[in-house]
Amino acid sequence: MKGKKNITIVEVGPRDGLQNIAHFIPTSKKAEIINKMVDAGEKQIEFSSFVHPEWIPQLADVEQLYDLIKDRKNVTYRALVANEKGLERAIAIGVKSVVWVVAATDRGNLDNVNMTTEQSLELVRRTGKRLGDTGVKLCGIIACALGDPLEGDVPVKTVIEVSEAFQEAGATDISLADTIGIANPQKVRQMVTQLVEALPHVNWGIHLHNILGLGMANALAAWESGIATFESSVAGLGGCPYAPHQGGNIATEELVYLMATLGVDTGIDLGKLLETRDFVRSVVQSPLP
Repeated sequence: MKGKKNITIVEVGPRDGLQNIAHFIPTSKKAEIINKMVDAGEKQIEFSSFVHPEWIPQLADVEQLYDLIKDRKNVTYRALVANEKGLERAIAIGVKSVVWVVAATDRGNLDNVNMTTEQSLELVRRTGKRLGDTGVKLCGIIACALGDPLEGDVPVKTVIEVSEAFQEAGATDISLADTIGIANPQKVRQMVTQLVEALPHVNWGIHLHNILGLGMANALAAWESGIATFESSVAGLGGCPYAPHQGGNIATEELVYLMATLGVDTGIDLGKLLETRDFVRSVVQSPLP
């Protein structure tokens, strides 16, 4: 399959990237980072998460941050929600896109949210009913879709079942997450090809980590297999806090560069994005990939 000539990049740095930073970054600085992303041409940004501040103190300012950025035009801001209380908080302040993460394996889901996969999917179904005609978009992410650290390969059938539950809840955008960074290009091609064939009406995306250095190779394989939505983080910031090895998300600037060499339009100015990367490094003041 030939890759598409236009792709969408969902910037997850402000949420997935910053959540692992130990020292609290001022809300104004987070807003400045996001504004620089927008100025570089990024139009899909996962800005934060509605979780209990004891879980992730870095994201305790989600409401205040949204108030600083919400007026930027032509940008879709989405937030991760982990439970129904978080969903209500997101709706209350006017967030128009929420993302729910469900692991394809019970082990992975229990580690992440202390629920089995089916228990999380029941919450997803209730979320779909709650959103109804509110105008809030539900996006799904399937964690461990490309492998579990203890259970190994995840059957395509299992990923399809989780995807179908997301579809029933109203999600048309579903991303496959290589949560612990163990995928390889062959695995990506096999999984994506079968999913696109089984559920052709889904807008498939992919969320890759670069723990073993295969992030860009896997991104290329995903693009060649028909994926047109990629989740990435400026400066390669972030990564799964539960992964057995440290390593960040694929870097947005590297993904933009790769796509440019293939003649693929991302709508993002690489020069401005590199300036944003340097600014993020100065703010975070932690070792980055």
